[in-house]
Parts: sequence; structure tokens; C-alpha cells
Amino acid sequence: MPIEFYRAWGLDLSFLIIPTRGENLIFDFLNLSIYRSQLTYFGDSSVWVSTYSLPIIIGLFLSIRKKNKTSLFYLLLFISLTSLYFAMGPSLKFFSNKPDPELGQLMASQYAIFSTGSELLYLNLPGFKAMRATYRWAALFLFASWLLTVKGLSELHKFTATEKIKYLVFILIFGLLMPNNMFNNFSSAMDYRKMSNEFEKDISVEISQILSKDEVALFLPLGNNFIVNFLASNGNFKAYNIGGDKNVMLAQKKLPDDVKDLNNSFINSSSLNYENFDYDALHRVLVDK
Repeated sequence: MPIEFYRAWGLDLSFLIIPTRGENLIFDFLNLSIYRSQLTYFGDSSVWVSTYSLPIIIGLFLSIRKKNKTSLFYLLLFISLTSLYFAMGPSLKFFSNKPDPELGQLMASQYAIFSTGSELLYLNLPGFKAMRATYRWAALFLFASWLLTVKGLSELHKFTATEKIKYLVFILIFGLLMPNNMFNNFSSAMDYRKMSNEFEKDISVEISQILSKDEVALFLPLGNNFIVNFLASNGNFKAYNIGGDKNVMLAQKKLPDDVKDLNNSFINSSSLNYENFDYDALHRVLVDK
């Protein structure tokens, strides 16, 4: 991918401290959150919706102020700061908006503040080259910082005046993490969990019962089929499908011609209208193959 992709999906530091409108209870209530869209920012919504980190940053600063730091502390701090550096991508961004809504998702260097120096890594180093959405390093930053925050909380023993202030800060951290529409989010999470259980305990088992060990299942249309991978690993059967858009592109080059033809006929015949597709005809083709 061009370096403009890595830059566009790099972490804008403003995303860390100000949540996106509709995502945080307190910031929305105080009207301090920011409405963000692809009209004003490069990349896509995953970058600015999933990287708000102010409560964890507060906890990180509290842990830095502690005395008697251990080697574990310095290791976690190194992981945290290094991950944050990589999450920014090849350019430093802070409220780096699009000057023109007509611009696409990719971001040219002139719209950033300055280079972070990691461009050579993302262009040349294996692993880094494949991580196009550079902001995902923020997950490791959050993990290491959260460990430091929890460690600091676990060491609050004496209820002195100073410790009371720290307790209040940790309550603030908890409050600032409260999502908006919390009950709706919880309900959605329960639905996803229910669906996952059905995949695991029912659907994958049913599929495995109609397949022999020598057969390979084909789920159409071919695409980014992470659910198929889950079903196959759970049901212990094989499938042509593979998850990940880059993996799909590579795998399709190696697929048998019969599989490619079936996929093309499915898409062309049904126009993805599954109700009108002639499944009996497809089954006859599969049996003949």
C-alpha cells in the first residue's frame, strides 16, 4: 500500500483525549465530544471511534509519579510509549482535518504536522508493511497503560488525604470510560454472544455431520469469511474460504478453476439476491464436479 494509506490510518493525538460524539456518556452530556466523519478526517471511522484513551492516560501519569519503580514498571512503560509512537504512523497528526471534503481517504504528507520517522519501517520492514491500519498499535498502548493503572490502584493501602485524592482520580477514570447508550451496547453484546454460541454449539456441529474428512466445504460468495473460519475450526472440517481481505486476494490466485467458476456464477446469477438463486442448479454442479 502507498505510504499515504499508513498516514491516513495513523492515530491523530486529538482522538486520544476527546471522544467522538455518540460514544462517551460524560463528554456527550457536557457537549465536549466532537462529531467526526470522513468528510473532515482521513482514514475511516474505526480510527477515531476506537482510540479514545484519556482515562488510561490519566492512570499512566499517576503511575509515572509513583516512587520505588520496578523493572516491570519500566518494561510496561516502554511498551506503552513505543506502541503509541507506532500507532501515530509515519506522520504526527493533531486535529489534522481535511482541508477539502472532496479529498479521498488517503492522506498526503502536507496535511500532517511533520514526519515521525517511522516511514522507512512501514515501507520496508515485514510485519510493519502488512499493518496498513497503523492506529491498531493503540491496542497495545492501551493494554500496557491499563496494566500500569491497575498496578497503581492495587498499591493504594492507606486511606490518607493524599490517597483519598488518588481514589477520587480513579473514580474519575471510571466515569470517563462510561460509554453512551450503555444499556443498548450491553444488549448488543449479549446478542453477539448468543450468536457466537449458536455458531459454536449448533451450526458448526450440523455442518461437520454432513461432511466427511476428505471433503472440503465451499461457502459462497467468497469474501472476508472470518465466520467460516470460526465454523470450520469449531466443527473440525475444511473449507476453501479464508478470512482477511489480503489473504483472500492471495488465496483466490491458488483456488481451483472449478471453485472460481462456481463463485463467479453464484455472484452473476444471483446478484447477491439469495432468495432468487437457483440452489438446486448449484447443487447439481457441485455434485458433478
